[in-house]
Amino acid sequence: MRYMYCYDISNAKRLRTIAKVLKQKGIRIQRSFFICDFDYVKAIELLNEIKDIMNVHKDSIFMYGTCDACQSKVSSIGDGAFQVLEDFRII
Repeated sequence: MRYMYCYDISNAKRLRTIAKVLKQKGIRIQRSFFICDFDYVKAIELLNEIKDIMNVHKDSIFMYGTCDACQSKVSSIGDGAFQVLEDFRII
């Protein structure tokens, strides 16, 4: 399943750290918006990893799951294009 993570982080150091974690796990769509393909358990593990970095009183992160039917309804306007994650294998 595809999960979308978007965040609002008030501290530059925490912001860079969280962006780095998300960049390792998925694709950056916009500055604070990433998509990742995981099963639910991995998606929650990533959310918990980010929770350990962020300040829960000053920062926020949202995780949205999207089903196949929802993904086919995505529209975009402007320069950015919605990224399609393709299955791959490491050999």
